[in-house]
Formats: sequence, C-alpha cells, structure tokens
Amino acid sequence: MKSPLYMSPSIYETMIKLRHGNERMKIIAKFLNGKKVIELGCATGYNSEYLDCDYRGFDMNKGFVAYGKDKGRNVTLGNVFDVPLSHYDAILIVDVLHHVKDHKGLLRKALATGKAVVVCEPFDRDFNNRAIEWLFDKINKWIDSDGINPPVDWYKKKKLTALFRSFGNCELYEIGEDVIAYYKYKNKKK
Repeated sequence: MKSPLYMSPSIYETMIKLRHGNERMKIIAKFLNGKKVIELGCATGYNSEYLDCDYRGFDMNKGFVAYGKDKGRNVTLGNVFDVPLSHYDAILIVDVLHHVKDHKGLLRKALATGKAVVVCEPFDRDFNNRAIEWLFDKINKWIDSDGINPPVDWYKKKKLTALFRSFGNCELYEIGEDVIAYYKYKNKKK
C-alpha cells in the first residue's frame, strides 16, 4: 500500500523540506555545481532547486514526474537501471538506495562510469531497545512505501558507511540522519 507521502508530490516536498531543510543539499551542491548532472530516483526533481548545473532527473513515479515538469524541472519518467549515464559529468542518488532491492547493483552501475558520484542516504537510528527499533522499522517501511518498489531495510549508520567504503575511496559527510558519499571523477584508462 502506498503511503500518503507518495500519493501527493506537494506533501512529499513539504515533508522533505521539514525533515532535511537545505543543509545536505548545500554540501551536495559543492560537488555538482557547474556540471552536467543526472539524478537517479529524482522524485519531483526538487533537488535541482538547490543546484547550479545542467540537471536531468529520472524517476518511476508518474505523478511525481508530472508535478516536476509542471514546476519547470527537467525530469523524465524512467527506470534508474535503464538510463544511460555516459553523457553526464556526475551522477546524483538521494534517498533511493532503501527503495531499490539491488541497490548495490545501482551503485556499481553508477561508479562503473568513472564519473563523479554523490550518494545521500538516510540511516536507521540505533535505539538500543529492540522493541522501539522494531516499531520504528515498521513505521519507516510504511512511510517509505512508494507503491512501486518493495520495502527494503534501511542500513544502520555503521553499515551504511561500510557499504559506501566497500565501493572505493570516497569522502563521507554526516548530516542529521543521513550519510553523503562523494566519489570523485576517475579518468578511465583506455
């Protein structure tokens, strides 16, 4: 069942603003401004409002994409696994991994391009109380039920940072309950 968060693009954007403010996008913008950027799983393309770049976003939520287009954002309906990435300087993935069962495959695809990759992902809180953690997990799965992808477990902070490091050298930043991983552009040898 789709949560109310994913039924209305305006509710979604309001909740994102309330939860995150603009702090994480200030950090992300430092890596992407002036570049040609593709965002995978862009929702409404809201993140483009914080970036000074040539932006294009892809998402599978028809209502979110239509809303983004109505706002004048460069967003397209599409599956993140089917989008060609070679025409971009940088790849942005925000709040997507916990929606995608093959999130490691998505990271591998993005990093295989040799382009700059910025990933921002929330982590699961550690309450040190199994009952509270169980309840919080159930609430998260309901809130994050997008109606398109099956629910996937969130990572604890330690495992999320280990996941990011397992894909290679990256800069890590913690903002609230999110970790941002920045993988610098690598010139691929021919």
